[in-house]
Amino acid sequence: MRSPASTRSAPRRSGLWLLGLLAIVLLINVPFSWSLWTRYQLDRHGLTTQAVVEDDPERTVAVPADDPQAWYVAYRLPRDLDDEQLLRSTQVERAVFEEATVSGQVEITYLPDDPVTHLVEGQVTHRLAYVLVGFADLALLAMGLLYVFVGRRHERDLLLEALADIERCPPSFTMTELGDDEWLITGEVVELFDDGLALETRDHKRVRVRLGAFHSEIGHQQAARVHGREVSSF
Repeated sequence: MRSPASTRSAPRRSGLWLLGLLAIVLLINVPFSWSLWTRYQLDRHGLTTQAVVEDDPERTVAVPADDPQAWYVAYRLPRDLDDEQLLRSTQVERAVFEEATVSGQVEITYLPDDPVTHLVEGQVTHRLAYVLVGFADLALLAMGLLYVFVGRRHERDLLLEALADIERCPPSFTMTELGDDEWLITGEVVELFDDGLALETRDHKRVRVRLGAFHSEIGHQQAARVHGREVSSF
């Protein structure tokens, strides 16, 4: 068969799959990385001052009341740092809570060029969040490696040496393994080349067929039936 090369890109779900995986990685890690970067900036460039602790029973509270294991303070930044005087609340260590409820103040560290970005002295960091992010990243890494070593192999083009002339058939998309590396496949022709053709079959699987001593009169985007033996390369 001698036909001008004609191609049509077969759909590839792998690209969408990888984009989805990347989106999940960013969704998990960007807020976490930003938090770490903010803490680094505060440690390096932060200035300290006192914030006023408010007597707000809903936000300045030890929880639970009968056997406290978490302590929260409600506070406002100094007016020169926050014109809106928003009431904020955060969990702190017990010693900081007790001192703040007596003195009415709590120490904060803030960025000079962005005062609203700040950290309260003794603010509690929940290590569980770090653990969960770590486990999530490991799971995503495992999924990525599984795709590279298994999924990509599954999505490779199937290579066949024809064992008979290529036949026309009603439009269908099937892959039947006959044994001894033989396949009977139907699909749509998506590429014609000098000594063969490529067709797209079930689940967007792409099959390349070398004709050898056999023939094909099937045109581009026509349905074809192929009987061939799987080979590792052409």
